[in-house]
Amino acid sequence: MTRTHSTLLNMGVRGLNTPRAKNLFNQYVQFNPVQEVITCTNKTGWNLENSVYVLPDRTISPPDAKEVVYQSEIPANLGYEQKGTLQEWKDNVSAFAVGNSRICLAICSAFAAPLLTLTGDEGGGFHFRGDSSQGKTRALYAAGSVWGSHQRKQTWRATSNGLELTAYQHNDNLLLLDEMKEMQAKEIGATVYMLANGVAKKRMNEAVPRTWRTLFLSTGELDINTALASIGEKAYAGHHVRLVDIEARCGEHGIFNVLLDGFSNSGEQAEALLQNTNTYYGVAGIQFIERLILEKEAVLQAIKIARKEFIERYLPKDANNQIGRVINRFALVAGVGEVATLWGLTGWQQNTAFELVGECFKNWMYNQPSISDSIEEQQAIERVKAFIEKFNESAFSREDNHENHRPKVINKYGYIIDDFEAKTNLFCFQSGSFAEVIQGLDRKTVINALTKHGYIKKDKPYFSKKQQRTISPNTYTIKRPDLDNGNAKVYAIYGTILNHGHHEEEPEPEPTALPA
Repeated sequence: MTRTHSTLLNMGVRGLNTPRAKNLFNQYVQFNPVQEVITCTNKTGWNLENSVYVLPDRTISPPDAKEVVYQSEIPANLGYEQKGTLQEWKDNVSAFAVGNSRICLAICSAFAAPLLTLTGDEGGGFHFRGDSSQGKTRALYAAGSVWGSHQRKQTWRATSNGLELTAYQHNDNLLLLDEMKEMQAKEIGATVYMLANGVAKKRMNEAVPRTWRTLFLSTGELDINTALASIGEKAYAGHHVRLVDIEARCGEHGIFNVLLDGFSNSGEQAEALLQNTNTYYGVAGIQFIERLILEKEAVLQAIKIARKEFIERYLPKDANNQIGRVINRFALVAGVGEVATLWGLTGWQQNTAFELVGECFKNWMYNQPSISDSIEEQQAIERVKAFIEKFNESAFSREDNHENHRPKVINKYGYIIDDFEAKTNLFCFQSGSFAEVIQGLDRKTVINALTKHGYIKKDKPYFSKKQQRTISPNTYTIKRPDLDNGNAKVYAIYGTILNHGHHEEEPEPEPTALPA
């Protein structure tokens, strides 16, 4: 019991400082039967096998559930509070989402955040990117009002270690992070992974690291590409999948697609939304969870069907795997938005969430360099193309130049030969030179990307008696121009790679007005 005494003393209990007091306490614990068990937790979100939902100010549970109480050694004002009625919130906050895709996405995300654990989805977020005074922070306030006051909004102005605790405090709920540029650029990349993956760093004084699952909304004038490029680093596919970059500006009205009745400009509308989100808040989220707990299985089935429909409607048949991963998050948000609407929590017409969240997805997708190629494939082709564009004949010797007239190539990477059948040049990289050019990229991914677009010429497949299988070479055999008798196996890249990206279809423009 010594450890129990020490724990109680550390928590402020007084009077256990004599042997007699300790003995009396031990007898009380051992011989008084437990009448009721209360579970204490320092973690918000789902508890007791996802049967109850814990918030700092309350626990939402079915009538027969055991009692769970939130207790944290690090108190914080997380803004979980209520003001006004649900109808007032629908009339004065949720109404701003009708016809306005970014506001709709934000509010639907707030409803969707508690579903990640139930559906098994990974964490991740949406980043509203745009110049200042576009209304980005208003979208965060609209989302935050589903669960509480303006205190729900946090900022990127923290270290990655500091945001670990913030994310933990927002487990199974929405995390709002304003102004990405306020975090040091060198920490942004790792922080995005940390927030989405939901695991804190392992520390010596912790037996088990903190874990969480959260959906987060972010704002900033910069996107993650620009932030990392400012310190000489690049964003990887994992960054783009975990934090989806969406243009905040929808048109002439900034973050708004349309102006609601009674407003003559976007400034007035943004100011009204700011005031209203500080007046009516916190009720919709509570009522959503209360209903969800009672109808959980039916809701999960409905969301599964809605996600399938959303994906069938918006996902192109030739979309790459990364777009496939990202649309799953949009589909969840849209599906939950439709459930909240069906329950009378938003005041919208059915299909509003589907259409407006779909517009946000299309905005993101059509801003990708390619729909069919993964980011790794795009990087592979751009790396090879950029090298050839930059160095061309200064890095390759030509076959058709007479020995006495060949330009001197100091840093030789290979040869240029004419492919009369293809009516273009072949830039033939020697093996070691090719490895240098694609350093940092996966060779197999590079070869597959070049093959997919027909930019690489290879020897024909042949049957190997030794290996008893068909070999499909990645190289092409040429007669070396600098030797009378000698062949070389090279990576032969068609000159047509220099036209890559010049003939792709224009992105589908986003309409300036959407159906209400």
